[in-house]
Amino acid sequence: MAEPVLSPDGRYMWTGSEWIPAPPEGESSTNNVDNNQKDLNLNYKIIATLVTISTFFIPYLGSSSPYSIFFQNEVTLSEEVIFPDLLPLEAFLIVFTIIIAAYLPVVVVIFSIISLVLIKFKKSIKLLGYVLLGLSSILLFLIVSTYWFANYDLKDIGLGLVMLILSSLVISFKGDY
Repeated sequence: MAEPVLSPDGRYMWTGSEWIPAPPEGESSTNNVDNNQKDLNLNYKIIATLVTISTFFIPYLGSSSPYSIFFQNEVTLSEEVIFPDLLPLEAFLIVFTIIIAAYLPVVVVIFSIISLVLIKFKKSIKLLGYVLLGLSSILLFLIVSTYWFANYDLKDIGLGLVMLILSSLVISFKGDY
């Protein structure tokens, strides 16, 4: 594209037939960059929210984890975790981990629906990303902190939890408008 012909003082631009007031410098390119950045953030938010919703259908914990609802051979939690030798703090951590593991998928779906509504109304979803990241990090911390007295491996951390952490990070960083 040819450079516009500006008057010597830079206040007017020649259209080929007349002089018109020149647009402020850099205004059009700045608007294009801002619009492209907003579109890119919108794409990130939508993809991250859809990935977050999909984690509801993927186990957060492996099937042999005592905190998973998908037990192998229908083994109960009381058979998987060694209860008689537990300290009160250890028992509390196990119960709290069970509660978080059971309700986090429901919280994720609720927050994802809220995220989609906020995206529709062009609002920031960064706070929801931080909350989801915090909850998934708490679950990961509880799993790591209890594995040494519970009878399971860290490899029982499921793909759903990893996907939730990654999508929450994307929402946290790209959640602004």
